[in-house]
Amino acid sequence: MTKDARRLEARREWALARPIGQGQRLVAVEQSIVVILTRLGKAKS
Repeated sequence: MTKDARRLEARREWALARPIGQGQRLVAVEQSIVVILTRLGKAKS
Protein backbone atom coordinates (compact mmCIF):
# COMPACT_ATOMS: atom_id res chain seq x y z
CA MET A 1 0.00 0.00 0.00
CA THR A 2 1.29 3.44 -0.90
CA LYS A 3 1.17 6.39 1.49
CA ASP A 4 -1.62 8.01 -0.53
CA ALA A 5 -3.72 4.84 -0.55
CA ARG A 6 -3.25 4.47 3.20
CA ARG A 7 -4.25 8.10 3.74
CA LEU A 8 -7.39 7.66 1.63
CA GLU A 9 -8.30 4.50 3.56
CA ALA A 10 -7.89 6.27 6.90
CA ARG A 11 -9.94 9.22 5.69
CA ARG A 12 -12.74 6.92 4.50
CA GLU A 13 -12.80 5.05 7.82
CA TRP A 14 -12.91 8.39 9.66
CA ALA A 15 -15.78 9.60 7.45
CA LEU A 16 -17.68 6.36 8.07
CA ALA A 17 -17.06 6.48 11.81
CA ARG A 18 -18.27 10.06 12.28
CA PRO A 19 -22.02 9.51 11.68
CA ILE A 20 -21.89 6.35 13.80
CA GLY A 21 -20.35 8.32 16.65
CA GLN A 22 -23.03 11.00 16.36
CA GLY A 23 -25.72 8.31 16.40
CA GLN A 24 -24.26 6.74 19.53
CA ARG A 25 -24.18 10.18 21.18
CA LEU A 26 -27.87 10.67 20.35
CA VAL A 27 -28.73 7.25 21.78
CA ALA A 28 -26.80 8.10 24.97
CA VAL A 29 -28.71 11.38 25.30
CA GLU A 30 -32.03 9.61 24.78
CA GLN A 31 -31.12 6.98 27.38
CA SER A 32 -30.18 9.62 29.93
CA ILE A 33 -33.48 11.44 29.28
CA VAL A 34 -35.37 8.19 29.85
CA VAL A 35 -33.46 7.61 33.11
CA ILE A 36 -34.23 11.13 34.31
CA LEU A 37 -37.92 10.77 33.41
CA THR A 38 -38.21 7.43 35.20
CA ARG A 39 -36.53 8.91 38.30
CA LEU A 40 -38.93 11.86 38.23
CA GLY A 41 -41.85 9.45 37.80
CA LYS A 42 -40.70 7.42 40.80
CA ALA A 43 -40.23 10.57 42.86
CA LYS A 44 -43.80 11.70 42.07
CA SER A 45 -45.43 8.39 43.00
